[in-house]
Amino acid sequence: MNHVRRASYLNGNGATSLALGDYSKATRHFKNSLKCLMQALVENADMGDIEATTSTISRPIPRCRLDGMDEQIASANNQGGKPYIYSKALIFYPNTSLTPVDIAFYSSVVVFNLVLTSHRKSSNLRERDLAKLLALYDLVLQLISASTRTGKYDSSHLVLATLNNKSVVHSELGQHRVARQVLYYVWDVLRTPVRRPRILDPWEIEGISLNIFLMMVNAPNVAEAA
Repeated sequence: MNHVRRASYLNGNGATSLALGDYSKATRHFKNSLKCLMQALVENADMGDIEATTSTISRPIPRCRLDGMDEQIASANNQGGKPYIYSKALIFYPNTSLTPVDIAFYSSVVVFNLVLTSHRKSSNLRERDLAKLLALYDLVLQLISASTRTGKYDSSHLVLATLNNKSVVHSELGQHRVARQVLYYVWDVLRTPVRRPRILDPWEIEGISLNIFLMMVNAPNVAEAA
């Protein structure tokens, strides 16, 4: 359990560093957090069946907040008509018990933060770098799938954030059809109040909605012109 607490601490430090724009320090903290989670997984190889965790109440994942800076950071990272990138790191607090579901969930949070750091730190990524981002966002979705089967965790806004950012990468690679397919699902969730994540801020919903409008209305023209 000490490894998981250490992982949570390092992830929190990484989230703060990312919010402050220190990408190198954020990357180091997130990588070390993942190492701690892997150590916890190795040392707890005999953990109980994942189905034993279904009694825990599902709650949204907390996010890193710096008072007065959240909206400024979101605005600064998405200026000039660029696609909106969900840019807020996520944090987690370890449970007293530990199962494979918990480690998969914690890992999904840290991997998202790690890939978000890479996505934010450069606006001119090469094709191979964009392909790596896609692979990591897909890994986040796989980890979420593994950790939410029991209903223990509410990862709805992490799913939406991952899909939104993934659609941006597809668009940057010229894969407009795939980007639209991803955003169809995002739009279907946002327009249904009971499915919409509970802790998205208004400007985050606006940013994602703008992506949906731009990519689903303008992208077809780009594809046809090509």
